[in-house]
Amino acid sequence: MNSSQPQQQSFQRRALPHATSDAASYVTASMGIARAAPGLTAEAIIALADKALYRAKERGRNCWVS
Repeated sequence: MNSSQPQQQSFQRRALPHATSDAASYVTASMGIARAAPGLTAEAIIALADKALYRAKERGRNCWVS
């Protein structure tokens, strides 16, 4: 299990209304996951996570991508 799954499942269980969203009628969570590795700067790790987040959104949202 990825560490982001419990947070994502919590959003799903609560089914918080999101009336102004074009993606879903309830709050969803898309997450980009990146890991630290030797030689990567903090900026590089953040860039990897950001790219993963946009891939998650492209896959239909409400998911995580690493």
